[in-house]
Amino acid sequence: MNKGHSEEYFTEESPVRNRANAAHYGWGDGCDGWRLHEDEDFGVIEELVPPGRAEVPHRHSRTGQVCVILESEAELVLEDGRHILRGGDSLHVPAGALHQFRNDSVIT
Repeated sequence: MNKGHSEEYFTEESPVRNRANAAHYGWGDGCDGWRLHEDEDFGVIEELVPPGRAEVPHRHSRTGQVCVILESEAELVLEDGRHILRGGDSLHVPAGALHQFRNDSVIT
């Protein structure tokens, strides 16, 4: 729940999206995702990737992706190398690029 707002504030009818009202899914070993926005042209997903977890290397054939690290740190492995991202950093992954998001940190 967001700070300063009651659970009732966030409803399915509200255009405001967050973990409390977005569609949730689990993936991998203990990872979570919330679909904050999704349509044919654009999507925003918030994911929680605990330390020691990673996604399998994969590609998105039609869409690019921007990874934004909200806190802690993570590694994004692309075809051109490994990139360490820390809280506040972002990195664009072009459509078709092989990539893997990893949280090898010990920071929780």
